[in-house]
Amino acid sequence: MPVYNGAKYLNEAIDSILNQTLTNFEFLIIDDGSIDQSINQIKAYDDPRIQLIVNKKNIGQSVTLNKGLDLARGKYIARMDQDDVSLPLRLEKQVIFMDEHPEVGVSGTFAMFIDSNGEDLEVKSYEEMMTENENLKTQLLFRSCFIHPSVIFRLPLLKDHHLFYEKNAGHAQDYRLWYRMSSICDFV
Repeated sequence: MPVYNGAKYLNEAIDSILNQTLTNFEFLIIDDGSIDQSINQIKAYDDPRIQLIVNKKNIGQSVTLNKGLDLARGKYIARMDQDDVSLPLRLEKQVIFMDEHPEVGVSGTFAMFIDSNGEDLEVKSYEEMMTENENLKTQLLFRSCFIHPSVIFRLPLLKDHHLFYEKNAGHAQDYRLWYRMSSICDFV
């Protein structure tokens, strides 16, 4: 989870990961030069799963995400953002799914979009959402096919194919990664 001046929602985001039903994971939190209270909030947690990494200066999200990929030891990366909340079964369900479907390299979830008060902003029916491999890859012609902080993907797949978040992709670094991965694995 990259963090940059995320104090406002950070505790809720961290708590949602620490309260997962699946408990065997490393939680890399990389502070990217925050000047608010983010680091102090992270340090207040006494949980051995949390590994706080602090960038001496702000280096940007893509470089920070790549730092996380380099440091991660697990076989899966489950993305999280500082202002998002994961439901308690998220990691358990995603890991079970990935274990049962070795052909899938990236899997995302549905999401509820809420405002700063926790009120629903946008609700899409499940019928509107694309979930099949071919449909997700076709969607890449127009926009990203995943909600970035909802995905889980195979770290060895990235390492074996020398894939990473590209800094020159700007805010579309996830979109570029999915595009590069689309030819080497299935999406769900």
